[in-house]
Amino acid sequence: MIAAFLFGLFHLINGNLIQVLFAFGIGLVFGFAKYRIKHCGYAGVAFGHGFYDFLNVVVRMWIVG
Repeated sequence: MIAAFLFGLFHLINGNLIQVLFAFGIGLVFGFAKYRIKHCGYAGVAFGHGFYDFLNVVVRMWIVG
């Protein structure tokens, strides 16, 4: 919970309160994955974060573009 809170709070630099709440939520998901998946290391969580960001950009381009 604390790590997810800090992850969300860190996103306040680039965004607003909504982005902080979404980052907190996704931080909880990443933390749960790290905790529950046997071979999920920090590289897997970092890959998940990058994949999430990639999908976020693609969806925005598809909806807006």
